[in-house]
Amino acid sequence: MNISVIIPCLNEEPMLERTLSAVIVQDAISDVVVADGGSSDRSIGIAIKNGAKVTVGDSGRGTQLNAGWRASDGEILWFLHADTRPDKRASNLIIDAFKDNETSLTAFRLKFESADTRMRLVSLGANLRSIFSRLPYGDQGLAVRRRDLEKLGGLPNWEYLEDVWLVEQMRRIGRIKILPGSVSTSPRRYKECGVWNTVRQHNKIMKYWNQHHEPMPGGRI
Repeated sequence: MNISVIIPCLNEEPMLERTLSAVIVQDAISDVVVADGGSSDRSIGIAIKNGAKVTVGDSGRGTQLNAGWRASDGEILWFLHADTRPDKRASNLIIDAFKDNETSLTAFRLKFESADTRMRLVSLGANLRSIFSRLPYGDQGLAVRRRDLEKLGGLPNWEYLEDVWLVEQMRRIGRIKILPGSVSTSPRRYKECGVWNTVRQHNKIMKYWNQHHEPMPGGRI
């Protein structure tokens, strides 16, 4: 069993190299694909320098992830954000989880690279949601079997919420497993817009999702 790592990217020069550095040392990695949405910085060069394959196409996370996983060859597809770093044992935890045929999707606990108490509360909320509602988000390093995603025809070509859609589909196939390890994510998007403003926007978007099962116009996660 091997893993393809798929990283969506759009002008991620400040973050991409350290994420790739944390990925390429993992066990059982078949390939790493950086799915670029039209970067104007050095992201593509950084990806190539670190041995990743690169796809270039339209921006939008769903569109980019579809291009990335279709260019990969692993049995397990591990979707990582460009600002999210796994710990050293992450790939082994994924492999172990998928030895159970009932497992359809894995995710990690979330940790922010910040000592800010507010970010600790945000990560606590995310981890409780994942454990009790079995609804992890994309910044928790989701992984699925290639054959399962192929049966679904891939992800929706949405700008965001493709992760929530994927988790809900995988619930119908098997078990969502929250792994004992964690991934470290940058708090930059919360700091850009304000921590509690960002949390309120996320809640508003998810309320809309629960009613309509599609992305909210003008929303963004």
